[in-house]
Amino acid sequence: MAIANATCKCATCGKEFVIRANKRNTEIARNFEQWAVANITECDECRHKRETAAAAAATAYMPELTGSPKQISWAISIRADFVHQIEHSTDLDKTWKAAFDVIAAHKTEAKWWIEHRGMSANLLCTSTVKDEPELLEEIKASVESKPQPAEAPAEEPEPQHTAAEIHEYLLNRYPQTHDDHLEFIVHIDRAGRLTNVPSLETSYFTAALPYEALGLNPDCRPDQLTAAITADPKHEFERICNLIANNISHASRKE
Repeated sequence: MAIANATCKCATCGKEFVIRANKRNTEIARNFEQWAVANITECDECRHKRETAAAAAATAYMPELTGSPKQISWAISIRADFVHQIEHSTDLDKTWKAAFDVIAAHKTEAKWWIEHRGMSANLLCTSTVKDEPELLEEIKASVESKPQPAEAPAEEPEPQHTAAEIHEYLLNRYPQTHDDHLEFIVHIDRAGRLTNVPSLETSYFTAALPYEALGLNPDCRPDQLTAAITADPKHEFERICNLIANNISHASRKE
């Protein structure tokens, strides 16, 4: 058995303080001393002040406590522990927070909190309400009066290839003519969007449409399609372009 004595320095107040610990042998004690000097940089007094200030901030909305200064300081820390439990628990919802706040509003004696230290937040709430059922109505009223969190806006679905995109594409890429249909070469990027910039990152797809589906005759020239689209009423323009989008073949290859 060996005793480790590490002389550390507080980074807050600058005072030196000693950390003592029993270790199994001299080597382990020496290693602990080196570790403590490098890592323990806050004295007990400064740590207590920091934790007390944090506890007071976390419970600032609660009523002041009565009791001796030592009791009050201890009770504030206990209340802060309960708040931390509730705020960081995945099992305790807003109802438990409302119950705890109602209980905290009624329990202003530091002694009461000290007597209930070490309990879980849900056990504290359930046991207190069981002993004092009159608090239940106040808890219900508190829950109902709190504003409901705004619902997150629904995510809009990923937009499909729009008629405007296809029209823009056709202005740059004319379709190929065949005996019975027009064939469009459409480039798609990794995000599934139409693009006019073919590259190694895009795949090409074909959209083959019969002439009659487009309201054209087989003798039309490729450029007449874009001219017809731009001249047609909006609903016809949408119809033709959506026909192209819906008939894109999924047999593709990388360029």
